[in-house]
Amino acid sequence: MQTVLDAIAQHKRTVSAHPFYVWLTRVATPAEAFRFAPLFVNFIMAFSDINKWLMRYRVPNGDLERIINEHTREDQTHSRLFLEDWHKLELDRALGWRASDMIWWYFAAAPTERFRAFGMELMQMVAQNTDAGVRFSVMEAIEVCGHVFFTYTAQVARVLEAETGLQYRYFGDYHLARETGHLHGDEGAFTELALSEAQRERALRLVARVFEMFLVENDMLLDYANSSAAVRCDSRRPIAWCQRALPRPTPVFDRQRPAPQPPPASCSRVRATLSRRLASTERHALFGWLRQASPLRATDLLRRLVPLWVPDIMGYRDLNRYALPCPNRGDPEARAINRWIARLSSHASLFIHDWQRLGLDDWLGWSAGRTLRFYTLDAQTELARKNFMSFIRLGFTIDDPRVRFWFISALEATGLPFFRETKRLALAAEETVGALDYLADRHQLAHPEEEMDAEADAVDFECTPLAAASEELAHNLIEHVFDCIEAQYTETLERLQAQEERQEAHS
Repeated sequence: MQTVLDAIAQHKRTVSAHPFYVWLTRVATPAEAFRFAPLFVNFIMAFSDINKWLMRYRVPNGDLERIINEHTREDQTHSRLFLEDWHKLELDRALGWRASDMIWWYFAAAPTERFRAFGMELMQMVAQNTDAGVRFSVMEAIEVCGHVFFTYTAQVARVLEAETGLQYRYFGDYHLARETGHLHGDEGAFTELALSEAQRERALRLVARVFEMFLVENDMLLDYANSSAAVRCDSRRPIAWCQRALPRPTPVFDRQRPAPQPPPASCSRVRATLSRRLASTERHALFGWLRQASPLRATDLLRRLVPLWVPDIMGYRDLNRYALPCPNRGDPEARAINRWIARLSSHASLFIHDWQRLGLDDWLGWSAGRTLRFYTLDAQTELARKNFMSFIRLGFTIDDPRVRFWFISALEATGLPFFRETKRLALAAEETVGALDYLADRHQLAHPEEEMDAEADAVDFECTPLAAASEELAHNLIEHVFDCIEAQYTETLERLQAQEERQEAHS
């Protein structure tokens, strides 16, 4: 481990010399120093959930895993500090963003793409490395990067605090005192740990990658800060980057599929599990409750329903882009999966258009900060975020494309009854608000154009046998996905009913 710690110390010296920190401590006024903050908001706010549901061992085994868990409990609190500073820095006023701006910026905007990709890569490192020594190395590298960052931001925060009389707990000394560059708790057990050659090499490779990502992020923060100095923030609304013209529908190819064959017993059993769970989900009380509503209330119901599902709908983009692709692109099965998920990851712009046509920005009246709090820290979205983290973890740990097919099939199947009901409501609402292509299940409008790939198109996963272990894993994945989404349907129904009761009480 000492070899790893020595490498971290060397990387720290490189990061500390980055020009971003020179800029940070020499800006014209301290208030301008933190104008870069919106750019890495996704990484900061998602870090709480990463600590709770990915870095933390669910059932710690031994002192090393317990020390890691202790550290995650402290680190998960820092996102709230950022929101405190967001309001004290008056970023809502400076940006002038509405809810749709923040949703697009956080989940899909081009300027935040690299930060989201790096965040997903860190999740992959954690998900694929359960060994405490290797996981500690990754976390220690992150802590050191944070310590360098907050050492410099605290210098600026002190000056700003003297001017405003406010305490900036995220960027200032409060956070720096907790971002020591080391894990909280007793690190001695790790510093004295003997690693095998394979563990050491893996740890060194991951540590180097963490610092490489952090250097790129610093480049981007500096570029963004410099560019925003010349352009007023309120003229840079993220929603302007959302493509407003709908893409052309995907060309329909004459796919040369083999003649249908009877599915092997393993696939038939897995399909039976999926069908059983889907039939149960279709009977969920949420959909019965929605069907009882008058079509005249369609717009109102969609306005109440849609905001609760933003983490799933918008998060699905990066789940498909970063956690579900198969790495072996030479394999027809892998290419078949990757072509499928490329289509599934393309729907975000349709959803934002629906959000705007429903007038949800005006209906909610949320600022950017209020939107950010709701979708990253609020109890009403916690179950969705927890479930989504579990899907990300599974996406990074499923190796077999055949099992991955059934995992994605389960994710898609849980949405079938949801879109059946939103389509009915959307068709009624379209008479007054215009086309609602996402909610009306016209997702093919956003699918990318594809080149023909006869080998990939000929893959039929439902007729591809599964080994016994893969079959069992596919069963378990299907049960897990449906358990997660059914729990969210139950929570959604409870919240809609509570809204209805409050509305009736006030009428």
